[in-house]
Amino acid sequence: MTTTQAASVSRPPSIVTLILLCALTALSLNMFLPSIVEISQEFATSYAVIGAAIAAYLGFTAVLQLILGPLSDRYGRRPVLLTCIAIFTLASAGCWLATDVWQFMVFRMLQGFIIGAWAISMAIIRDNYPPAKAASMMGYVAMAMAIAPMTGPMLGGILAEIFNWRANFLLYLILGCLIWLICWFDLSASASPTKSSLAQQWRETRTLVQSPEFWGFALSIAFGVSAFYTFISGIPALAEPLFSLQPTELGFYMGTITAGYMLGNYLSGRYATRVPLGRLILLGRIIAVLGLVASLIIFAAGYGNLYVLIAGTLCAGLGNGMSIPAANASALSVHPQLTGTAAGISGAAAVASGSIFTVIISSLLASYPSTSLLLLVMLVCALLALVLPIWLSKVRWAHH
Repeated sequence: MTTTQAASVSRPPSIVTLILLCALTALSLNMFLPSIVEISQEFATSYAVIGAAIAAYLGFTAVLQLILGPLSDRYGRRPVLLTCIAIFTLASAGCWLATDVWQFMVFRMLQGFIIGAWAISMAIIRDNYPPAKAASMMGYVAMAMAIAPMTGPMLGGILAEIFNWRANFLLYLILGCLIWLICWFDLSASASPTKSSLAQQWRETRTLVQSPEFWGFALSIAFGVSAFYTFISGIPALAEPLFSLQPTELGFYMGTITAGYMLGNYLSGRYATRVPLGRLILLGRIIAVLGLVASLIIFAAGYGNLYVLIAGTLCAGLGNGMSIPAANASALSVHPQLTGTAAGISGAAAVASGSIFTVIISSLLASYPSTSLLLLVMLVCALLALVLPIWLSKVRWAHH
């Protein structure tokens, strides 16, 4: 943190506020997914159209992060974050009241502004704490926040069954209002808006984007997240034909990678202030690679089963949980004046990479349904997350 920023930092927000912000971001992605068929039926459109809206939402959030991060550097975290939550809340009302599919899709896209809550929350943590402590805080926030994607679809399914699909968006509206009020009272200006001109901010951003050190951390996060996207996108295609899993059982096993992630987050929160962040990132990445390699070898030897697959994905989740908070804190520390920009670029890279690997694994498993293929693609992600930071660190020292 720079001297100028340190002087301007006031009381940091409660960790509960940060958890709620990140949890709302996660809930916005998946809580309504069990209702996709009902939505398509009510609007007399195809399942594919609603599915395309989901893919477009992910792309829109990637672009938004590239915009909202720099805006939070220029105008401050508080006004940008409050605006994002307000747009999300109004868009939720629009989805709730939509009368045709096009209204629904427009308002659903506008809900994507809530992605700013994640990126700006990470920047707020880095504004208020040095790198090691920031990594520890990010670990604890992510550990608690991970409950949301585990329980979101279940909650959404219950709401749709008792009421209808619109109840999900009414709940988004209520949560948006409550969290906006909490942020209004709890969130102070965590860092002063930049005093530099737009030209100067652009030059600083170019310096960040050209930094091998920054991209080493950002790509480690992106490919780690891609391993997660690969699993949750690929396992449904294998659940019934290969493992005879019912939907409830599938939901349970899909949560195992998140359980590993939560454990890794806890370890990151506990040890980030005691272990060098680079070592924590490396250890997490090695655990992910070794776990997936072991599972793949067992399947190749003909002894694989569902539990071997789950053991490998648990290791992948554990490795992500240990390394991503440390990599996040490190990426946001490369250029302390641009923590919001760094959070936005890193988040956009993660969403883009995750989306690409989702398409890849879905296409591959549609033609070749194989557990070994799923593990192999996850292993590719884990290896890239391990090797690229090491290679880019060598590039950095070569430049020096």
